[in-house]
Amino acid sequence: MDQWTTLTIVSSTVAPAGSVTINSTISSNIIRIGKVKVVPTYVGGSADFGLYKRSTCLSTDAAYRAVGFASTLSDPVEQIGSTQTERNEGYLAHYEDLDAGKNLHIKITNNGFISNSYTITIKYYVPLIYDATTGALFLKLTTSAPADAALSANELVVWTNDSNALNFKYKTTAGAIKTGTIALS
Repeated sequence: MDQWTTLTIVSSTVAPAGSVTINSTISSNIIRIGKVKVVPTYVGGSADFGLYKRSTCLSTDAAYRAVGFASTLSDPVEQIGSTQTERNEGYLAHYEDLDAGKNLHIKITNNGFISNSYTITIKYYVPLIYDATTGALFLKLTTSAPADAALSANELVVWTNDSNALNFKYKTTAGAIKTGTIALS
């Protein structure tokens, strides 16, 4: 099973020197961005693109920005001499929706002289999160953990992915080891 989720959005038309903000739903408030591609309807002029941690899209909340790109923005790329090759994914940015609404906050500014719309493709995945209090790695899921789960800083929680389910082991408050499964859709 591919760990990446691909999100594709087409912006509304952006007037010259204008901006548009987009708040697109994502599966978790914390994600890792692995690829960004922005394709304008009309090539010419330049644009600014950003992913922001709050819906206000202030520069202090930028998680990722590309300023003044002409034609198509594709990140990551491999540069060999004067040739750029688009890559499937890499690691571009840690993203956290600080508004806690499970949204990716996007802003595009059209620096060109003609109105334009943009097709935006973003690849991301939901990472394992380290909890410094318990010492555990976990996924932030919308489902709750087993009621009898007890984790301490010295315990190892092992998660495996067999493509159909997330299988895990945990220690109960009574000291027994149990397994659990979360079906993946």
